[in-house]
Amino acid sequence: MNRQQEQLRQMTSDMQELTRRLLDLSNVYKSLEPLLLRLDSLLSGR
Repeated sequence: MNRQQEQLRQMTSDMQELTRRLLDLSNVYKSLEPLLLRLDSLLSGR
């Protein structure tokens, strides 16, 4: 049982870290989105 509890703690910790990374990536995308839209517009010749 101790081993299972430790595995669960590790999985929970890993999930929290992955969630933080995903939120960071989401924030980066939100920051870049206006620039990406402008670049797409420029490259499309609009």
